[in-house]
Amino acid sequence: MRTHQIDKLMALLNAITSVATEQSLDDSQVQMFFSFIDSFNEWHLRMLVFFDEPKEKLISKGLSYDFLMGGANDAL
Repeated sequence: MRTHQIDKLMALLNAITSVATEQSLDDSQVQMFFSFIDSFNEWHLRMLVFFDEPKEKLISKGLSYDFLMGGANDAL
């Protein structure tokens, strides 16, 4: 019921793929990541994606990325 949103489904798919291909994660880390995905809503996930590459996200939307002071949080 809580995973009906596309962003959450994509995050879950990425997590499952990472678990299947990554040998350095232990069980407790895997459980933490799945718990985060379960508890985050769509906007939490969108903010994580934005803060991963804020300049590129702003450029792709045609927005200014020229910050004199502050940071990417000013764009929010």
